[in-house]
Amino acid sequence: PEGHEYCSGNASSSSPYAGPTGGMCPQGYYCPAGSPTPVPCQPGSYVNSEGNAELGNCLGCPPGNYCATAGLSQSTGLCAEGYYCPGNQSAERPVDYVCPIGYFCPLGSDQNLLCPSGTYQPLVGQPNCTDCPLGHYCDKSGGPVVLGATTRCPQGQYCPQGTSRSNQFPCPVGSYNNATGLA
Repeated sequence: PEGHEYCSGNASSSSPYAGPTGGMCPQGYYCPAGSPTPVPCQPGSYVNSEGNAELGNCLGCPPGNYCATAGLSQSTGLCAEGYYCPGNQSAERPVDYVCPIGYFCPLGSDQNLLCPSGTYQPLVGQPNCTDCPLGHYCDKSGGPVVLGATTRCPQGQYCPQGTSRSNQFPCPVGSYNNATGLA
């Protein structure tokens, strides 16, 4: 064989196209010179062309997708909600890529996404963010928002649900607030 075919059994030609003794190396496989059978691309990879001669012809599963089994010609599907697949993944829910606190991962994510200001996420493995609660502000400029004393609405301000900055809602003229956490 010339590296793109395989020969098995009693092949009498170095190019045994589509017969009982060999044929063109199929999609999802590669066939090094002298191959008696096609060799499958490993989980986490695929190849969508025929006649591949080496392992290097197998492509890493694209970011946001997973390739669950050997011998694939395309990805198995999109990465599950609450997880992200940076590429070369073989699991729909890769344990090393669970979406962390403060981030969200919708279906097919290739990276975790920081919750936007005005929202937060207190749990791991979530596909979306939650509105910032009453009496708090959620400003992502310092990184992931973790609710606590540092996110309580300051004096002189009030914070309805979804507030994104500490100074977003000053008390109206003629009123005041000398407490923190006012909604």
